[in-house]
Amino acid sequence: MGISFNIDVKKVLNLILYVAYKYPSFDIYFILKTIYCSDKEHLLSYGMPLIGDNHIAMKYGPVPSLAYDIIKIGRGYPAGVYDKELVELIKKSLVVQNNLIILKTEPDQDYFSEIEKEIIKKYGDNFVGKTFEDLKNATHDTAYLKTLRDDVITYEDILEESEYKDDILSYIQDYAV
Repeated sequence: MGISFNIDVKKVLNLILYVAYKYPSFDIYFILKTIYCSDKEHLLSYGMPLIGDNHIAMKYGPVPSLAYDIIKIGRGYPAGVYDKELVELIKKSLVVQNNLIILKTEPDQDYFSEIEKEIIKKYGDNFVGKTFEDLKNATHDTAYLKTLRDDVITYEDILEESEYKDDILSYIQDYAV
């Protein structure tokens, strides 16, 4: 069994809101790629992911699963396994129209440290002006390429990019679920 982390659903929702707030004219693909890269960099730099979402190796690259589910609920898709209170919070927070996230409320920035905001800004700013193909290529990393389509990209595979993999794995043993 691979490493997994406790996920704060409200932090994931606020991360979507935060990226959409900072980059309002960019689509869900941009937002999901910014989230994936930010989560990955936080893991590689600080030993813990930003949100700890399960990233799925989908056709056009890695997709943070819970973040994508939240966006689908914002599109009006069935909520599936999510409780009514969370679904109502999502619907009060955002709506998705034409692949753009329309904010109904501003993000609660208290969910993020200044370092986390800097990482998000780094990828958001880097992805501005990039084409769909550019974003796809930027996120088709070793961990993605190693994973079967529609399977979870393991944190162990993401950590292969770090020369400190063993140290990070040792560090997170106490925090992983």
